[in-house]
Amino acid sequence: MIKRATLRILVAIFSALCGISTVVAIEFFGVQGLLQSPFPLLVVTTAMALALVTAAMAISPARYWQTWERRLETAQQRLQQTTLPASHRIAWLVIIVSWCCFILIVMQFWKVHTDATSNDPAAFLRYAKEVQEAGGITTLLSQLFQGTYSEANQHPLFTALLSWGPTFSQGKLLSLAIGTLTLVLVTLWTAHHWNLTVAAIVSVLLATNSAFCATSALVTCEGLLTLFISLTWLLLASKRRGSPEPETEPVATTAITPKLYVATGVLLGLAFLTKG
Repeated sequence: MIKRATLRILVAIFSALCGISTVVAIEFFGVQGLLQSPFPLLVVTTAMALALVTAAMAISPARYWQTWERRLETAQQRLQQTTLPASHRIAWLVIIVSWCCFILIVMQFWKVHTDATSNDPAAFLRYAKEVQEAGGITTLLSQLFQGTYSEANQHPLFTALLSWGPTFSQGKLLSLAIGTLTLVLVTLWTAHHWNLTVAAIVSVLLATNSAFCATSALVTCEGLLTLFISLTWLLLASKRRGSPEPETEPVATTAITPKLYVATGVLLGLAFLTKG
């Protein structure tokens, strides 16, 4: 269980974020604009109420916190005792449908993203073309090891992959392939270390995430970055899940091994080569 002082700090931070969001929304929409827009008004009112409630929680006496802590402990115990149903047929059906929906959503985004001269796509295509004309990936590798690669905004990994076919259409296909690979690997890893029901939920949430689908339809490096960061998080989470939990310790400790260090370092290094 998280210590009370830490909980107070987290609650205070959440209260401050809600308050700042409320002020920003009021300045952006204006009072009259909010009164004429039901949904933004509902969001701002909710954020204001949460800011007030959490601020009161952050400064409330210890006797009130004891009641909230008991409720949190009860909820935590119930969650730990909950076992999700693992129907293989239904879970696999949901996973396959979510993968197909992801591809269809990305193809719909293709109809919107048709400008090859916009900021990121144009820059990546230009540098990928330069890499191809300079001799391909081998020349790029020599530039990296010699310290002569000078492009700061477009890191080299996605540019290297794009140099195999530096056109707008092939770049969009590359982004779709990377997004599909991310979705499949995250889903299968989750199924292996947890169960198919959890994997199906993760697959649906990721496949319908608008930002993930949009970046998978653009010639940008964010999809590749999502792949490496997701694998890093899953690696650490699965190691934590697999480590033993002593009876005297309420929280399991991660088993630190050389392989874990190496795998985490490789994934974070690839993430940095994708986008810094």
